[in-house]
Amino acid sequence: MALLFLSEADPADAWRDALLAEMPDLDFRAWPDEVGDPADIDLALVWLPPPGELARYPNLRAILSLGAGIDSMVADDTLPDLPLARMVDPSLTDTMAEYVQLAVLRHHRQFDLFEREQRAGRWTFALPRPARTRTVGIMGLGVLGRAAARGLVGHGFDVRGWSRSAKTIEGVSTFVGRDQLGDFLLAETEILVCLLPPQCRYRRYPERQSVRCPPQGSLPDQRRPRPSSDRERSDRGPRPRTAVIGDPGRV
Repeated sequence: MALLFLSEADPADAWRDALLAEMPDLDFRAWPDEVGDPADIDLALVWLPPPGELARYPNLRAILSLGAGIDSMVADDTLPDLPLARMVDPSLTDTMAEYVQLAVLRHHRQFDLFEREQRAGRWTFALPRPARTRTVGIMGLGVLGRAAARGLVGHGFDVRGWSRSAKTIEGVSTFVGRDQLGDFLLAETEILVCLLPPQCRYRRYPERQSVRCPPQGSLPDQRRPRPSSDRERSDRGPRPRTAVIGDPGRV
């Protein structure tokens, strides 16, 4: 059996050694130098293959992703109609939960503000808020979303989650389906964590807008524009601090 290994982010030799230790007869071929005859390839173990690349192997029987995220492959119109498996590993879940906690805490403790003040040579005191007064919303409550939610609950945040199917998570207020999407988004969420596929889009919730996940790996600060004066700030009243946190990539 010939296996094509295609990843510019992973060490081919390490995977070769590990797989051959378990399957000594495996014909391991690293892309692009060891491909040989494309007709020989039975399986493909890949991460972010170039669009159209997997269509070159006429006898390919299955595709194995080196990460949990397979959105870029599914978006490739030339992807062969074959079994597609994604990697599920506790380390991927743990690293996603850590990423979400780090990003949420960064905005919660206003590190972005302090970084700007540091670059400007200023020091502005900002009284920290208790985590229990900060509402964090999570879109997507699969394996990764549930782990992220539990981690944030452990930090004391008021956590709310939305998913397409019903989920029950201790300490988390959950919303389900299109009918409750509007309620979820209007639930005073100050930090929104999006763990849905990048191409997700739901229409026809109360405001009749589209909901799109942020680009992978992005941490844009989506706070409303600052009032132009102290008086305007007073007239408008306090505004919640809002941020959007997106999927970092592989997981």
